Formats: sequence, C-alpha cells, structure tokens
Amino acid sequence: MIRGRGATKEIVAQSLAEVGLILATFAGLPDPFKRPSEDAWSPAEVIEHLRLAVRPLSLAFALPRFVLKVFGQPGPPRSYDQIVETYRRRLAAGAGASAPFVPARLQTGADREALARIFQDAYATYAARLRELGDGLDTAALPHPILGRLSLREMSFFTLYHLRHHHAALAQRSDRDPAGSR
Repeated sequence: MIRGRGATKEIVAQSLAEVGLILATFAGLPDPFKRPSEDAWSPAEVIEHLRLAVRPLSLAFALPRFVLKVFGQPGPPRSYDQIVETYRRRLAAGAGASAPFVPARLQTGADREALARIFQDAYATYAARLRELGDGLDTAALPHPILGRLSLREMSFFTLYHLRHHHAALAQRSDRDPAGSR
C-alpha cells in the first residue's frame, strides 16, 4: 500500500502489477462480453472503460508542465488513502463515469486478445509518461470529473485505486458469475 506521498517508482510498479492481475482475471473469463444485466458493463466493457480513463492522463503527462498551469496549482497534498476515501464517498453519493469514459457496448465475439493488448499498451504508455515525470508530481494539477482538481501525484493515486476498484469487481464477478461488473 502506498503511504504518504508515495514515490513515482512505487506508483508505477503497483499500477503495472494491477494491470497484470486484471489481464489474468480477464483471460480466465469464459465470456467477457456478456453483461450480467442491461445496466451493468461486461468485463470487456470494464477493460475499455479503464483504457478510456487513462488515455487523457497519458496525453496530459506528455505535455510540458507550463501548459498544465492552465488547470491551476495543486492544493494541499493528499495521501493515497485520502484520495480513495473521497472517491468512495462520491461513488456512494451517486457519482459515476461521465460520457467520455463510458465504453461503447461490446458484442460477444469481439477480439478478446486485441482488447487486452490495447488495454495493456495504454497502461504501458501511462507508466512510461509517469516515469518521465519522476518525483515532480506535485507541481501541476489536472481536473478530475468526480474529485475536482488533483495534483499529478493524486491523479496517479486515483488511477491506481481505479484499477484496484474495477479489478475487485471483476474478480468478485468471476468467482460468482463470470458475466461482468460495473
């Protein structure tokens, strides 16, 4: 678990480890394109949601820091645990994925391996960009649709938790009913 501010190397390592766990769970599902209900995402759609969520971060992390200044200065630093607690409270209050992060419906028979590869590549790019930033993650902020303005470090904390959150749902679903989760 990341304590305090968290070193970039630790955040990258834990994020990539979680991606590996998600891919292993996804590979073991008999039909990752089946939705458990009309209002719940299939496991494949969860994978796509996670890819959609990390894409803007990879793009933002590649920008020069002076460009990121348009989003304002980061507030007082928050820990991983504080970010997680705030996110859980917002979810409990009804927050959810906004339109740019809602996956298109994926049909049974789509290419599972291609989806997994694209997901893995997206997080490899994110990790590489995060490594390039080094430990200077507290110098700029980005907007988050649920949590508001987050420092780059806090955004990386959120991204790690977001992976864990969806992996836990996928793993629970695979134990009980391999149909999917949201």
